[in-house]
Amino acid sequence: VYGEELVQIYSNAAVVIDIHFLFSTPVPVPNVTLRVFEVPAAGGFVLTNFSPQLATLFNVDEEIVTYASADELREKAGFYRTHPAERKRIAEKGRERVLRDHTFGHRLETIFRIANVKR
Repeated sequence: VYGEELVQIYSNAAVVIDIHFLFSTPVPVPNVTLRVFEVPAAGGFVLTNFSPQLATLFNVDEEIVTYASADELREKAGFYRTHPAERKRIAEKGRERVLRDHTFGHRLETIFRIANVKR
């Protein structure tokens, strides 16, 4: 699934769960997936693995919600499924943040700046 169909799935789901490492891994490698940008950009609510990098990109629990264990994932998924107003508020804040700071255009500007490319 991709394109407009994926946007529809993200925007219509109550909670999009992003799992990018398994809890059985001895020391998970912290990272950020593209999904943490795609889902909010589509107007959806994403629940993703905690990563220290996320706190440099979003206001955690205000623009995006994270979990650090399987139990916390179950708890938060249940909570946000049954609290649509809170879920919507966070999704809207996340969308605003992505559109303001995290588009592909923003990333290209950073690449050009680092590479010292004159346009």
